[in-house]
Amino acid sequence: MTTISYKDIDIDDLEFNTPERLGNSYMCNLYHNDNLIYVQSPILNITKINKSTDDNEEDNYIEVESDNKEFINFLLEMDENCVKCTFNNSENWFKKDIPYEAIDNMYKERDVYEEESKYSTKFRIPVLNNKVQCNIYNNDKEIIDIDDLNNENNKNIIMILHFKGLKILKESFYLDCYINQIKVVNVNKYNI
Repeated sequence: MTTISYKDIDIDDLEFNTPERLGNSYMCNLYHNDNLIYVQSPILNITKINKSTDDNEEDNYIEVESDNKEFINFLLEMDENCVKCTFNNSENWFKKDIPYEAIDNMYKERDVYEEESKYSTKFRIPVLNNKVQCNIYNNDKEIIDIDDLNNENNKNIIMILHFKGLKILKESFYLDCYINQIKVVNVNKYNI
């Protein structure tokens, strides 16, 4: 697994493979230079952790905020690229031309909220059989439980995000992105 900074990705260099059936949906894996895409986030501040007792993707997430507009723009440009690539590949993937507007309307883009020069968004926590499937490390590089992130000293994090690809459902599609790893960061460590 190679991790790259969001700053080092040229979104125009990203490629999707042809959709493959995955249960009740289709998946187009996303690649950068023939590698799966693992992206390191900047330092983010946790505002909410929602961990459900079931494995529903929508119910398990971490909401974060940041004043890093460059990172937020990267996320929004990823969404724009998904719509553009789907439109450009619609004949090949779906055996018919689909109007750009129809594709844009079907795409579920990332929710980003802005308040007082801070941006907030959510990232999916991978959960299987009620167990979190990503490693979470504290400042001492020890594995901790997700519930430890509720501690006030563990609110600043850096994440490794896996941008898996396009998940295509019957009436919508979206960029499947989930947290691969979390590292707690002590932002006050070097302050005097």
